[in-house]
Amino acid sequence: GRVRDMNDLVSKSKDEDPSGDKPFLLWKGDEEDELALRKGPQHMPAPKLPPPGHAYSYNPPEEYLPNEQELKEWEELDPEDRPYGHFVPKKHPNLRSVGAYEHAVRERFERCLDLYLCPRAMKRRLNIDPESLVPSLPKASDLRPFPTAKVVAYEVPETNATKKEDAAVMVRCLTVSPDGQFLVSGDENGVVRLWEVQTGRLLRSWDLMLVLSVGEENDDQNDKSQQGEPQTKKPVSSLEWNPNRSHHCLLATIGKCAIVISTGTGGPDDSELTDALLSAASACKHGGNIAPESRAAKAVKWTSLQHKKSSKSSSNVNANTPPISAYGTASGPICLLRTNRECTHVQWHRKGDYFVTVSPKAGAAAVLIHQLSKAASQQPFGKVKGEIQLACFHPQKPFLFVASKEHVRVYHLVKQMMVKRLMSGCRHISSLDVHGSGDHVVV
Repeated sequence: GRVRDMNDLVSKSKDEDPSGDKPFLLWKGDEEDELALRKGPQHMPAPKLPPPGHAYSYNPPEEYLPNEQELKEWEELDPEDRPYGHFVPKKHPNLRSVGAYEHAVRERFERCLDLYLCPRAMKRRLNIDPESLVPSLPKASDLRPFPTAKVVAYEVPETNATKKEDAAVMVRCLTVSPDGQFLVSGDENGVVRLWEVQTGRLLRSWDLMLVLSVGEENDDQNDKSQQGEPQTKKPVSSLEWNPNRSHHCLLATIGKCAIVISTGTGGPDDSELTDALLSAASACKHGGNIAPESRAAKAVKWTSLQHKKSSKSSSNVNANTPPISAYGTASGPICLLRTNRECTHVQWHRKGDYFVTVSPKAGAAAVLIHQLSKAASQQPFGKVKGEIQLACFHPQKPFLFVASKEHVRVYHLVKQMMVKRLMSGCRHISSLDVHGSGDHVVV
């Protein structure tokens, strides 16, 4: 067998008490801990009875003593419906004269029966500070800067030419220049106004309804069908300033037309670049530089507004609109693009030469891509899926984002194929934009 060390036997013999009497605590107070540590279902103490009130006193106040009528009413009720159950408040001269309670055994039995038959569940109370539930609001000083008062109001000055009704017309769209110096608004009467942002001063106003009448003078079919009929005012549905800081022009859509407007706000270098950009559009003839056999030739027609001196309405369009800048050469509508159906949306490319127009009711010609420097247009789709609502360019890649009511489709313009389809999860897409980095799409 195993040889054991003698030192182990000696140490064990010293630790053991020969008498076997070990000291222990008389009142341990660990009964609750033992109950919590024992196996089986958790012990749940019975609910305590409510403390007795004034009615259970041997000398209760007079308002707690029932009269004869109340006693008769209590006798007709069940004990559960009575205010004090089987107990009836009585007044005794002293505590010694209080007898034994006749319903004590019955009430104790009913309580034990209720505790036996009614299930109980452990409910843990959460010690939560009410102030911790209130969100901590930031200080007003931490939220600055934020608008605290109206600084600038853009109001149309009342003159003999403008009535009060025209001054209070609803604004339908806004656009701001890339440098933030100018603001352009379009109202429901077809008037485009150019404002100075810091002062709120009205710089220029262009009535696009007169521009529409100039464009219709060259269309023989419109002259025959609309001769003698009053022209109803149409709202400006979309406005977009050229995102290129060197190109001082903007696009406006009204009715079936998209109009290119020169703002005349550029400096010496910017004015030359703007004039070079608009030179082809201002001198376009025979519907623009579009191939006659192409699909776009039937969908859009370019019309210059700079060489229409024969009509009276055209003279009103370009009259009294000198350029704001001393270096500008032209200010006002330059050319007009007429589509087959109502044009509702326009969007520039980031470089400021190409732009896209959207006509939801035009079918396959709903999306048209135009190049302003060449006064040319093209129709990218032969057929479309659903009703097109919006369209915009990718800032860096040759991608075109086309939004229908529920989906956003991404097309590669060079490969002429759909890259992917984005599910929006909404019933109707009302706005679409792409982040400057090109990685995020906002719907």
